[in-house]
Amino acid sequence: MKKILNIFLVSSLCFFMMMPEANGAQKDMKTKKAAASDQIITIQAFYKAEDYHQNYFQRNPTQSYCRIVIAPKMEKFRKVFRDNLKK
Repeated sequence: MKKILNIFLVSSLCFFMMMPEANGAQKDMKTKKAAASDQIITIQAFYKAEDYHQNYFQRNPTQSYCRIVIAPKMEKFRKVFRDNLKK
C-alpha cells in the first residue's frame, strides 16, 4: 500500500500603494509570524473592476457564493471590528 503525501503551499500577498500601508503590513506579518512565502508587493498600476463586480455582495446576497463564503466572513468582520464601523 502506497502512502501519498499531499503538501499545500499557502502564502499571502499584500499589495500596497503607499509606504505607510507597507509598514503596517510588515508589522502585522511579524506579529502573526507570517510564513516565509508571504510577500508585500508594491502595486504598479491599479485598474478598477467592471461595474458588474462593484458591490457584488450587496447586490447579490442570495447567490450561493455570497451566502456560503462571503456572508460568514462579513459577519466575523463586523464582530471583530464592531467598534471601528460607521454607525
